[in-house]
Amino acid sequence: EVHPAVAGPYRATASHPEFAASLELPFDSNGQVTLTVRQAFDLDVEIVGAVRFDPIVEARVELNGAAERRMATSDAQGRVRFERLLEGDYRVRATAPSRLGVEAQRSVGAAVTPQTLRIALPRAGSITISVREADTGEAPRGCWAKVGGVALKGIGCNLTADNLPLGQQRLEAGAKGFVTQGRLTAVVFDEPGREEVFLREPR
Repeated sequence: EVHPAVAGPYRATASHPEFAASLELPFDSNGQVTLTVRQAFDLDVEIVGAVRFDPIVEARVELNGAAERRMATSDAQGRVRFERLLEGDYRVRATAPSRLGVEAQRSVGAAVTPQTLRIALPRAGSITISVREADTGEAPRGCWAKVGGVALKGIGCNLTADNLPLGQQRLEAGAKGFVTQGRLTAVVFDEPGREEVFLREPR
């Protein structure tokens, strides 16, 4: 309860280390303000590699849920702390260079222990597919290619995609007036790779 010596408007703010951040609310006509706060929680997120579980530094971590949206970057131990969260369900997405992005669900509250989430990011690779005419070796018009269902982009018929899962992937390619022969595959490594696809005119 506050009795201002000078006519308003005035606003009041209340906070506590163990409770969620409060809103600023105006005084009523009697010079009073009522503020309801709810208990808040911290969530620790650990970003590691998917094989050796080594910490991933400077991973981008995004948290969404319970009317919250926050962004942070992992430290030297691959960790991020989101403080003073309201109880509820959250989505946490982590991304890092040369890694596949991963999204996880996490509940935060008094009944949830521990308040820690580990996200493992698999390595990602890149590949370039060169599409050529089988008879001339030239680049056909209107060429396209997909690896693992992901469309490749580039200049001319040298098409590239990054952040692909490692290993053998289905390869699709084509061009206006040409067809591929048989089922194609491409192998994606953690180092940039390159493959050629030769197209023939339909007989």
